[in-house]
Amino acid sequence: MMFRPDVRIKIEQEFANAAQARSQGFEGRARVCVRRAAGAAIRAYLEQRGLLVRDHRTVRPTPLGLRFLTDLQTLFLKAAAPS
Repeated sequence: MMFRPDVRIKIEQEFANAAQARSQGFEGRARVCVRRAAGAAIRAYLEQRGLLVRDHRTVRPTPLGLRFLTDLQTLFLKAAAPS
């Protein structure tokens, strides 16, 4: 999957920060950096698929994204229902 240049830079920076933190013995900080990289990748993926839109302050689901979330929630609720 191809990311926009700004997203790719963000992901690479977070991985570099994680590597540096880990080399200094800061495992917790390294995990935070990797989670931020994953979040950036997931947001970009969902935006490319038309499930999210982002403006300068917020990220919100599109109508398609809301339908996806509703379907996903239904699956989890059915799986969690007592037999």
